[in-house]
Amino acid sequence: MKQKSDMISLSVVVPVYRSADVLHELVSQVHAALAGSTYDGHFELVLVNDCSPDESWELIERQANEHAWIRGVSLRRNFGQHNATMAGLKYARGKIVVIMDDDLQHPPTAILRLAEMIEKGFDVCYTRY
Repeated sequence: MKQKSDMISLSVVVPVYRSADVLHELVSQVHAALAGSTYDGHFELVLVNDCSPDESWELIERQANEHAWIRGVSLRRNFGQHNATMAGLKYARGKIVVIMDDDLQHPPTAILRLAEMIEKGFDVCYTRY
């Protein structure tokens, strides 16, 4: 899937820490939630490694090399979830940005519903999980 930064309309930002066991499933579920939607070919997944001591960064690099829609950011030390999220926002290129956790506690299927509400004119949307 070829993507240019001016074509990205939706960014999903995920701070990552000790998530080597769930990263593959996270990537799969985000892709499944957005493939075939109006954002197909126009979304990115920004995975921010918060200096995780496991193999999270190696897996992020591998996924980013395999999929043009995945961007990896690695922080030089552990800054915490909120700062990792802010770093991800800095790298996000989408007009709409959705933030979610790396443990799939937030279902990727909610991404489209949130984006649709923003498209309707809401400034901020959030959901219960």
